[in-house]
Amino acid sequence: MKLEQITENEFKPSRFKNFLTTISKGILYATIPLAFATSSAGLLSCDNGDNSLQDCVYNSECKGARICVNNECVNPPEEPETVNEDNDNDGFKAIIHGGTDCDDFDDFINPEQTDWCDGVDNNCNNLTDEIGCGKIYFIRGNGTIFNINLSTSEETEIPYFSTLQNFNFSHFPKISPDNSKVSFVDYDLMEGQGILYYLDIATSTVNKIVEGPGVGEHSWLSNNKMVYSGRMNGPKDIMVSIDLDGSNKQILYTKPLAESASGLYLPFDTSPEGKIAFSISPNGTKALREIYLMNGDGDNLMRLTNNGGCNFGPVFGGADKIYYTCSPEDCFPDDKNLCSISLDGSNQKLEFEKYYGLLFSPDNSKALMFGRGVEDKVWDFKSSELFQFPWIDYNSLLTWRK
Repeated sequence: MKLEQITENEFKPSRFKNFLTTISKGILYATIPLAFATSSAGLLSCDNGDNSLQDCVYNSECKGARICVNNECVNPPEEPETVNEDNDNDGFKAIIHGGTDCDDFDDFINPEQTDWCDGVDNNCNNLTDEIGCGKIYFIRGNGTIFNINLSTSEETEIPYFSTLQNFNFSHFPKISPDNSKVSFVDYDLMEGQGILYYLDIATSTVNKIVEGPGVGEHSWLSNNKMVYSGRMNGPKDIMVSIDLDGSNKQILYTKPLAESASGLYLPFDTSPEGKIAFSISPNGTKALREIYLMNGDGDNLMRLTNNGGCNFGPVFGGADKIYYTCSPEDCFPDDKNLCSISLDGSNQKLEFEKYYGLLFSPDNSKALMFGRGVEDKVWDFKSSELFQFPWIDYNSLLTWRK
């Protein structure tokens, strides 16, 4: 049959073809709603995960943790990081957050802390151990001696004195150069007699050194020798050196009471080099005191101050200078000051007003200053700065040792 002779009727689908066509359409129509249903359940997705495919409606149409925003699958915004500006809860923000806390993970380090002797900048001022190292000895109450360790802030009591009934120090006790002994005086005001003792700290044994009229102020010349003030017939005030066993007593200086109000009963000091600094009244009035210096054997007596005021309580500050309480008018002012002078009598200077006493650190690089109506301060001689000293419950400061 020729092509042009083929009729339309011969291209009509057979009944079997019609049956297949009907079945195919049914499957297609049934599949379309299923596809939409499964797409909404996340089985079908418009997201390639590379931001290249758009047209989402629901978050479930996006892969992983991505979300649908404005018909686009995008990564969700990052959660802002929660920042604790004060991790150690000490009330100070960390430096990295604009605060002043240089260690925000240690609540014992912040600008209000004491800079103890531990090699750490405890108060965030870029300095370490600014109050110094060693131990400060002090009296609490009338008759108990403590020391505070500047490395640990721990206090230790020297227990002997707290066991005594109604005991009061009539004169400041003194600690021996090797920190093993404490000298003290038991004074009978009615009899005018004083007894100088020393306590062996390790064994708590007490030994009498000397007893006599006017025995009072004293200081250590060495671990086995002391100097004390007393009185002898005349009457005269005297300064005497003596060994701890009571032997080798030597009068170093005498001052007739008829000539002056003396002043040998006032605190004096001895240096590691064996010199003695003390104060007396050169003209017989209690309103005048001057500082004198002599060797430990009584030789080379020298008057240092000569200003017509009241100068007393000398303390050696290193090998070349003495610090002392000074007042330009009399010995009983409300406000006393702190002065200094070289051992040759030159360079007399007012150092601080209202401070009148100080303890030198073992290496003489610092001094703890105290006074009336002022806070205790540590004076750093190298930097000339003053640092706040931690509050201690004390009645009198005694000395600063290793």
